[in-house]
Amino acid sequence: MIQAKETRMLGQIPFNTINKFSMVAIAHEDNADSVRIYIKGAPEVIIPKCHEQFDMHGERAGFDEYEKHNVLVEIMQKKMTLLAMRPIAFSYVEMSIHEFNELK
Repeated sequence: MIQAKETRMLGQIPFNTINKFSMVAIAHEDNADSVRIYIKGAPEVIIPKCHEQFDMHGERAGFDEYEKHNVLVEIMQKKMTLLAMRPIAFSYVEMSIHEFNELK
């Protein structure tokens, strides 16, 4: 299974302390024209770029500036860092292979 994913990997950016994120682009398994890009890294880098979030029921929901501020400041900075936790944000975006190739 791991090897199958490697053959679908179209690109990656390894984590570094300047960017504070890593990224991998994977060709969609069932749709040859689709690419999914996964990003993980520092919440202060990832969250401002997000347009949607998953709610507590696993459904897509809006992610406005108020909600982003609440997650970054009220939850992550004020609560998690007080417990000596360092949170990591995960995000993904899907696009066509044509859109992906335009990014290169």
